[in-house]
This record gives sequence, C-alpha cells and structure tokens, in this order.
Amino acid sequence: MHRVKKTLLIVDDEELVCRGISRGFRHDFEQVCFATHPDEAERILAEEEVTDLICDYDLGESLPTGTELMERWRKAFPQIQKAVLYSGADLSKITLSWWIDFKISKSCPIADLYRAVLFDSQKEEIQLRAACAQ
Repeated sequence: MHRVKKTLLIVDDEELVCRGISRGFRHDFEQVCFATHPDEAERILAEEEVTDLICDYDLGESLPTGTELMERWRKAFPQIQKAVLYSGADLSKITLSWWIDFKISKSCPIADLYRAVLFDSQKEEIQLRAACAQ
C-alpha cells in the first residue's frame, strides 16, 4: 500500500511558537515546516507539497491577517487538505469560511490544536467543535 506523504506548514511570527507546535506533530507528518513571515510561507508552499496548514491570525503589523492569507493560499495551493487558524483574539469576530476548517483559541489546550489538525472522523470533529466553543 502506498502511503501518502503529508507535510504540515506552521505559520507564526514567533519562531519559538512554531518550534513548540512542530514538536507535537513530528510523528504524525513526514515533514513539518514553519515560517515566520507570509513571504517565507509562500515560498515553502510553492516548493513543498503542503497538505496541512496551521496559521496564526495576527502575523504582525502591516501584514495580511491569517484569514486573508489562508484564503489566498487555499485557492493557489489546492493540495492543502486542512487549514487551521489559531488566534489570541476574540474568535467570535472571525468568520469561518470554506478556506478555514477550524479556528482555535491560543488559550485552548495544545491538545485541541493537535486534534483539529489530526481528527479523522466526523464524530471527533463534532466533539472538537463543541470543546472549542466553550
């Protein structure tokens, strides 16, 4: 049986955050990449076959929001199967659209972020949405 290569891209303006998150996924993906700037993320997206994406909502002053970037990236790179937006901002102000599969608060346990990326059944998805809505 041929195993599909899965690559995760984590985008956050803080490198330590990227490194911390990436540690939790190193056994679940064949490759984990991270970028601290949208330009760097776009380079990785163009060079690698990224299948999953985690992006911070606020990447810094005068840069597009994670929501704007994810819309652009999902349109330009259709191989992205799942996109998770996480933020320290009020998530109720961020509208879920087709290009964002989940939105997670930075105050949620890190395990919720892992489940958002790795869930593989509708039941798990429903449970995760309920847990993060609280």
